[in-house]
Amino acid sequence: MDTILPAPIIVQLPRQDVPEPRIIYVDSSKNIVVNSLIDTTKHQAAQLYQDSLEDENLTLYYSSVIDGELLQNKLDYKLKIPIRITKTVEVFKPYPVSVSSILLTGGVGGNVNQFSSVRLGLEFISAKGWALGYDYDLLQKVHSVRLGVRLVRFKAKVK
Repeated sequence: MDTILPAPIIVQLPRQDVPEPRIIYVDSSKNIVVNSLIDTTKHQAAQLYQDSLEDENLTLYYSSVIDGELLQNKLDYKLKIPIRITKTVEVFKPYPVSVSSILLTGGVGGNVNQFSSVRLGLEFISAKGWALGYDYDLLQKVHSVRLGVRLVRFKAKVK
């Protein structure tokens, strides 16, 4: 999700007639008194002017309390921009593929009667799917060379 702010625009709102005021009452500190608490001996009458102006970019609100002079003035606005734009972007995460690797190998073996083999070796595995290995059996003093080809490739586990 991203927000794009448009270029600055000079807004000229249409002229409107001033709305008719509503009679309200204010206390000695010029705050508006709720209708149910009005006491005309303590509170003085004033005129409340409220209106709004609107175009495609914003709405302006104003509220003015007047009694021969400006007692309160509130100006507020609500932007209709920035426009929210939702765009889905799919990012593919690259997974590194090993070019080749060398493994240190080891093994033990024998049969039910005796333990007869301890092997130590190296194995080269290429990225293309073949392998070449060398083993030395420490007990029998035998060298061996292996060659292999990949039969099945398993997919990497995605986190």
